[in-house]
Amino acid sequence: MSECPLRVLLVEDNPFDARLVQHELRRAGYVPAMERVESEPAFTAALGSTPDVILCDWNLPQFDALRALAVARERVPEVPFIIVSGSIGEEHAVRAIKLGAADYLLKDRLGRLGPAVKQALVQRDLRAAERRARDELRASEARYRVLADSVPQIVWTARPDGAVDYMNRRAAEYSGVEDDRLIDWNWEHLVHPDDRPHTTATWGAVLRTGEPQEFEFRLRRSDGAYRWHLARQVAVRGPTGEVERWFGTCTDIHDQKTTAERLAQDAQVLAHVRDSVVVTDPEGVVTYWNAGATRLFGWTAQEMIGRRYAERFPAEFRPELSREVRARADGTEWHGEYEDLRKDGTRVWVHARVGPIRDAAGRVCGVLGLASDLTDRKRAEESLAAVMRSVADAIVTIDERGTIGSVNPATERLFGYTAAELVGRNVRVLMPEPHSGRHDSYLENYLGTGVSKIIGVGREVEGRRKDGTTFPADLSVTEFRTEDARHFTGVVRDVTERKRLEAQFRQAQKMEAVGRLAGGVAHDFNNLLTVINGYTDLLLGGPLAEDDRAALAAVRDAGERAAGLTSQLLAFSRKAIVAPQVLDLKEVVAQAERLLRRLIGEDVALTVTSHAGPCWIEADLNQLDQVIMNLAVNARDAMPTGGRLTFETRRIPVAPGTSTDSGELRAGWYVSLAVRDTGCGMSNEVKARLFEPFFTTKGPGRGTGLGLAVVHGIVKQAGGHIWAESVPGAGTTFHILFPEAPAPGGPGESAAVEALRPGTETVLLVEDEDAVRSLCCLVLEAQGYTVLPAADGRAALAAIARHLGRIHLLVTDVVMPEMSGRALADAVRTLQPDARVLFISGYTDDAVVRHGVRGEADAFLQKPFTPLGLARKVRAVLDGAP
Repeated sequence: MSECPLRVLLVEDNPFDARLVQHELRRAGYVPAMERVESEPAFTAALGSTPDVILCDWNLPQFDALRALAVARERVPEVPFIIVSGSIGEEHAVRAIKLGAADYLLKDRLGRLGPAVKQALVQRDLRAAERRARDELRASEARYRVLADSVPQIVWTARPDGAVDYMNRRAAEYSGVEDDRLIDWNWEHLVHPDDRPHTTATWGAVLRTGEPQEFEFRLRRSDGAYRWHLARQVAVRGPTGEVERWFGTCTDIHDQKTTAERLAQDAQVLAHVRDSVVVTDPEGVVTYWNAGATRLFGWTAQEMIGRRYAERFPAEFRPELSREVRARADGTEWHGEYEDLRKDGTRVWVHARVGPIRDAAGRVCGVLGLASDLTDRKRAEESLAAVMRSVADAIVTIDERGTIGSVNPATERLFGYTAAELVGRNVRVLMPEPHSGRHDSYLENYLGTGVSKIIGVGREVEGRRKDGTTFPADLSVTEFRTEDARHFTGVVRDVTERKRLEAQFRQAQKMEAVGRLAGGVAHDFNNLLTVINGYTDLLLGGPLAEDDRAALAAVRDAGERAAGLTSQLLAFSRKAIVAPQVLDLKEVVAQAERLLRRLIGEDVALTVTSHAGPCWIEADLNQLDQVIMNLAVNARDAMPTGGRLTFETRRIPVAPGTSTDSGELRAGWYVSLAVRDTGCGMSNEVKARLFEPFFTTKGPGRGTGLGLAVVHGIVKQAGGHIWAESVPGAGTTFHILFPEAPAPGGPGESAAVEALRPGTETVLLVEDEDAVRSLCCLVLEAQGYTVLPAADGRAALAAIARHLGRIHLLVTDVVMPEMSGRALADAVRTLQPDARVLFISGYTDDAVVRHGVRGEADAFLQKPFTPLGLARKVRAVLDGAP
């Protein structure tokens, strides 16, 4: 029998009894280093040396065992306390055991001292193992599960309300209840009736307070016998301290209570561990292989116990593994992650911790290896890496010093660096000045004060690429911690395209606002010009002196020019009433060629080219002519000393996702009109404002700044796109794309112009502008019509009530106070179902639409109109033409 050193604190006033105790300990194989005390002060002082075991007489002149037990439990609760007495009643012995004594024995039976000490030391190691297991559980519950099947205790887990949701095989074997019935099992009916009230109350207090308690009770075995058990619990708490789960054991202490005989093999208790546990001797021969090792590696305990651990690996790996086992046997520990082999040849990532097992003397008697399966974690890491590779935004992580820790592939694409070039460098490398120089101070200030200039979502910043170019970006920064270190994740999104679209949107808003203004001005002009041009035409139709006729002709010419300007304003605002038709753009340009040659002069060479086949588009012919003329005039002004002007038409296909400076194009066929000159060209600054209304680079008196704005409005109204390419000194090319229209079914027919016939019908004329109403009355009465004038809808309905005859035609303004032209027309048709309707308006298209009138579907005459135009339109409507 090997001798084992033992530090003994003996509380005994009889030296002879002390020698007997020492003799029995030696006989049991111990080498006792004994310190004997007789008083409480000496006992308290001796506890400072932390003995292995305390042996105490029941009663001393100045001291007694219960007082010594209380002091020992307070100072060194882990040290076993055994009562050795000449005489002690069973009642006192039970009380001492309940207060924490490991055992008791009589002096006339000292032959049991050795086994009692051995059992007490085993129980001490067991409790220490349980404490270590609880600590391990709290530190890494996510990594380890209980290898409960190898534990000779009842192991259980419960929800916060105390409902049991797991018990191990020992519970099934002890209780005789099948495994699948142990979930939510009511265990209280197995408790001895005498112990049930106390046990139930104590467990209830644990659940209410969240504080674990040790308590004892008798539990019925499957054969009907009751055995004493010690219940212990561990509370697993959440971040805020609330109990999330209970782990616990019920240890059979029946033999401790009734006898000093306990089996020493209970010394190794591994609680709450689900992962692989393997034990070898110092030579690497497996002595223990649990079910977790079988699940993880595939070999069973029967296959591995008694074999060298290295033999489960291919031969080329065995020497290195044998060296590792010997290194652990020398007393060193190792932990880390590696890829292991399964029995079937597949590989598995594990996290392992390997270290020596020491006996009571501190000598290495084996090697313990714990391993947990990292497959799920590795799979999650691979999935995360795949997600990071697929993210379009750049993602950069840095530490609290600003050093880059990782980047995703999008970062490499956006900034032009490789990951190897960025990792380890300060994140300032991705920032232009002055942000680069200020970043460290921002970071230090945040770390010191918590005031953030770096944390946030959607901040607009500038990024700097490897080639030195910068770009606008949205930056979102969040903070995270690992092992008490602070880190930051930055998500960078390139917003260059968004900025471009925003600029286009602002430009569109500006154009829309000016267009609305232009449309409003045009309406007022239309009413005035209707009166001015109308009366001028009437005067010019009568006898006049030559000087008066010349003066009126000048007024009429000025009115026509004003009407043309109004037409341009309406075209620019894209609100004019237009007559779109399917046209061959190639033919329209060809017909305009002769007029263009006179317009641009002899010093500019004109070339008109086109590809084979027609180029069908849907547009207003007059507006299309205006586009061609305006672009030709601009090109002529850009070539004051002569040059070349080229018009080119062709069909082109557009692929999905194609975009131009004027926006993204829908896929399909387009008709292209390119207008190129060899003039002075323009700068980027001028190009940026090219289509702004009233913006011009021409000198005073040479341009209104509306020409290109009108062109832009007409093209957009036709559903097209327009943009310019130009370099100073190298000319300019305007590109226009119109959506291709289906070819017409047959040649159109033009109506012959008939001579104007006078009328005899009754016309109800409703116009809120007095001057326009008076002019229209004069023109229509001169043509022979009976005219009923009215200033608004109510007056018109009153005129119908007074008139006894038929109303043949209602001529009404569209936009009027109180009652619109559409509402009036509906009311008139109710009273006069056969009455025809002609709408007139100086408002732009959107105002007309709001009042229910469309120029394409209703008889409509746009102001300003001539007296002859009014007379012809009235005659046409009465005769049934639209």
